[in-house]
Formats: sequence, C-alpha cells, structure tokens
Amino acid sequence: MCTVSWWRREGALSLRFNRDEQRGRAVASPPCINEQPLIWPKDPQGGGTWICLDRWGTVHCVLNHYDAEMVALPPNPESRGALPLLSAKNPERAVSDWLTPGPYPPFHLFRIPLQGETSHVTWDGQHLELRPVHTDLTLWTTSGWNAHEVIVSRASLFDRMINEHGLSEDTLTAFHYAFDAENPGRWPRMSRGDARTVSYSEIRVTEKEMTFEYTAFEGIEPGPATSCKQVCLPLKK
Repeated sequence: MCTVSWWRREGALSLRFNRDEQRGRAVASPPCINEQPLIWPKDPQGGGTWICLDRWGTVHCVLNHYDAEMVALPPNPESRGALPLLSAKNPERAVSDWLTPGPYPPFHLFRIPLQGETSHVTWDGQHLELRPVHTDLTLWTTSGWNAHEVIVSRASLFDRMINEHGLSEDTLTAFHYAFDAENPGRWPRMSRGDARTVSYSEIRVTEKEMTFEYTAFEGIEPGPATSCKQVCLPLKK
C-alpha cells in the first residue's frame, strides 16, 4: 500500500514516496547516514527499509506485490526491507548475481539513478522478472485493498493534476499529499480502519548534491507532521 513517483530531467532527479502501513506497526526511525554511506529510514520491525539513497544518487525502493501474494507466500518469509539495502550494496552487479528471491514475499524492486536506465524487478513467488524500463516521469502504486480501483483512482488523479496545473515539483508534492475525506482509502494520502499513510519521503539529486527529506504523520487524518528531517550530502563522483 504505497505510492512512488519520480521525475528525471537533464541533471536532476526528484522522487517522492508515500509509505502506507498497518496502524499497529512500529514507528520507523527517520533517515540517517549509514555505511558506504547510504541514507535510509529504518523499520524497527524488519530491521531494514523501504527506501534508501546511495552515495551516487541512486534511489533503491521496494513495494509489495499484492496480486502475487494472493497466490504464493514463502513459509518463513524474510523481510522485504533488506532488498533496497542489498540493491544499493551491489550497484554494478546484475540482480540475478546477488538476489536469491525465494525467502521473500512477492515484491516490486526499483533502482532509479540520476542518469542511465531505471530498473524494475518483480518477484511473484515463482518468477524473477526484469520489467521494461520506465519513462522519466513515472507513477507506481500498490494496494492490498480494492487494488484495481485504487490504482486507477491514483493514476487518474496524477494525470489530472499535471494537466490542470502543469508538471512541476509543487504539483508532484501536492499529488502525494492529496487526501479525499469521501474516499480516504483511494487517494495517495490514504486512511482506512486498519492502515494509513505513515510517512512521506522526498529525494532530490543533482550533479552536485543529494537531499533526503522525510516527514512522519500523526495518526489523525489528514493529520499534521509529527517530525521532519533533512539529510544532505555531496554527490560522489
């Protein structure tokens, strides 16, 4: 139940990620600089993360593959939160050389660099697939609840906001903050009885530096931010 979008143009990458989680899940730690260095927020329950930024300005993130989860789940699954970190630690190697997907529940794993091809790998519990490269303006969203309806609603809103307001950083941010009180489970800032959007990450990368801005939300929808943090590093050449 997450939404990621990115916009790449010459010399710049901006990416936004809404993390949706069960209400009972432990609160994540805000992003900090770790080994290599990598910048990532930590999920205390799984010990990993849903998104990280490496020293070259490449974003690595994972979303649940809900359609496949209905078909196949490993008996003793490992946390998908390990996958962005593994991807970041193996930037030059083919996925098949470092990833043994069997222990993980189905997933979508993205690798989005400042320049060069994006990578989208899926695991459905039986097959590891490298999907076609995405465009430089991409929206990807998943939902474990009314998946088709939710995906169509968010994609339609994305297109409508860009058509009405133009493609800009402000428009993309407004999309990720969009909340509909009449249909609270369908828009990017979502809320249901069992789950809600718990955080918003915004990553910007230029040829000189990279910035990771992170905002956590209170449980009352659409609720103000409880904490904000920014981490900035020069880009490694």
